[in-house]
Amino acid sequence: SRNRTAPKDESDAFTIAFTDIQSSTALWAEAPEAMAPALDHHHALIRRLCSKHNGYEVKTIGDAFMIAFRDARDAVELACALQFDFYSDKTWSAQIDHAYLEMDHRSTQTLKAEERAMYSIALGQEDYGRVWNGLRVRVGVHTGFGEIKKDPVSHGYDYYGTVVNTAARTEAIAHGGQVILTGACVAAAGVDPSRLLECGPVLLRGVNEPVSMFQLNTVPNRVFPFLRIENAQKRDDELDEIASVATSTDSRQRSTHSGTNNNLPLALQYRRAAAKSTILAMSAVTVSYTHLTLPTKRIV
Repeated sequence: SRNRTAPKDESDAFTIAFTDIQSSTALWAEAPEAMAPALDHHHALIRRLCSKHNGYEVKTIGDAFMIAFRDARDAVELACALQFDFYSDKTWSAQIDHAYLEMDHRSTQTLKAEERAMYSIALGQEDYGRVWNGLRVRVGVHTGFGEIKKDPVSHGYDYYGTVVNTAARTEAIAHGGQVILTGACVAAAGVDPSRLLECGPVLLRGVNEPVSMFQLNTVPNRVFPFLRIENAQKRDDELDEIASVATSTDSRQRSTHSGTNNNLPLALQYRRAAAKSTILAMSAVTVSYTHLTLPTKRIV
């Protein structure tokens, strides 16, 4: 049944992944004829990957997917396969890549040469095709504990709490075509350090402590600008629509940060640290697991 892979036991840690299409609103404006079939294909590819990698589709919000996993390793492999499958698919319209290049051109005109080099507009036509193709989907993945509810009408499962909010905000700081894993997910999945690029700690709105972030290296030679740290502090209304908060504790945490800039200086420090890490080459890096902790067994 559809619920076979759904996490059902609140005493066990589970993993949440969020996906979203980069600049989907702008794509609809610049390539409307290409976007309708592309979105259908996007949904079909992700649902096929859910079936293959034991992912439970919780919901879609526009072109974003929320997916739950019992095993963090399945989430990591789905996220990796997603990037390769989207890149290798030959059915994307050339209008989509053209639109992305136009957007990159407009958004990088005021950047310095070394900053502009991290965007696809800096690639020649041949090199571009070796790195990019079609829709660019960002993925954020986090592992932890949360509330699990079964809908009495649809009989489907939904998930709430800080684990969901953290996953949603992790996706929000990623770039299209990039996969970002939290340290908790990396530890739970036992990801080979050679597959990772350490991006430093990030202070997420509604989370008390900075969260260790890692890029999962997927399509070779992709290089990204520094993490979109400003989105860890903003987009609260949009993210709350996706990641509902189930407990009063979570609500109090959100209200503590809401409408203030108290964390901005610290967030900018993390942004600079992330920038230094992300500018590094996409080669294998040594990651120490000593500072990463697995989610602790919940006592009920």
